[in-house]
Amino acid sequence: MWTKREFLGGAVLLVPLLRARSWAADRCTRAEPNELGPFYRAGAPERTSLCEPSEPGEPFALEGRVIGDDCVAIAGALVEVWHADASGEYDMLGPQKPRDPAVYHLRSLLRSDKNGAFAFDTVVPGFYERRARHIHYAFHADGYEPFITQSYFSGDPRVASDAIARKRNVVETTPEKVRGRPGRRGRFEIAMRRRGPVPADILAAQPAYLGNYRVPDGSVISVVRDGDSLYSEVPGYGRVEMFFDAPDRVRVLEFDATARAEMGKDGKVVALVTQSYGDPSPTRIVRVP
Repeated sequence: MWTKREFLGGAVLLVPLLRARSWAADRCTRAEPNELGPFYRAGAPERTSLCEPSEPGEPFALEGRVIGDDCVAIAGALVEVWHADASGEYDMLGPQKPRDPAVYHLRSLLRSDKNGAFAFDTVVPGFYERRARHIHYAFHADGYEPFITQSYFSGDPRVASDAIARKRNVVETTPEKVRGRPGRRGRFEIAMRRRGPVPADILAAQPAYLGNYRVPDGSVISVVRDGDSLYSEVPGYGRVEMFFDAPDRVRVLEFDATARAEMGKDGKVVALVTQSYGDPSPTRIVRVP
């Protein structure tokens, strides 16, 4: 199951804020996480307009805010944004296969201001396959877990049928001119979870996970330890961090997945029962020698 998702990796850059309106001090909505998807690319350029004014499609502007789990604004958070064009095409031929490595189309990097605000303008993405229209985001801030998600558009009939669409992430849009053309504007707010010292029971449980696991398609992933964290190493994709909610419960943010550990008599994990949001049933990943 995991090998169908793309690994989040590579260095990221900074970008100045275009503009952002004030948010009410008592506003604290929380978008939900959503999977990374297969078309992430590291190294997008620093810009607040994701495309040229001549880009085909309905203009769209978004004003966002990054807060912590205490609803306090996070200044200096790094925001990666990317989406398909108006015809539903990414600047990729396939996962990890950009059409032109020098061209980053409809991708950008931003940084939140002292109020946690960021803003960008672009066009409304088109449909592809069975997906609703959506925009991808990856948020990073010192002292916090990464936050990976997607936003959706009000009035899109596919939101109801898109298995992985998070209904809470639908952005209510209003008609407004964007860069001099009739378009739409919306707001999107996310809350990041603060990192803290790893609890003793989690540290004690980590060695039980180390080893190799076979997924149903026959590929093998490895669970390794680096400092106080565990990582899944997926061949051809890279390393993704595993976040513990309990000694036997983990999350993998890039895949919007949770996993429950099955323990053997020897005290080691014998299998991980995993499920990504939208999957109809869990997948059992079994330890191999």
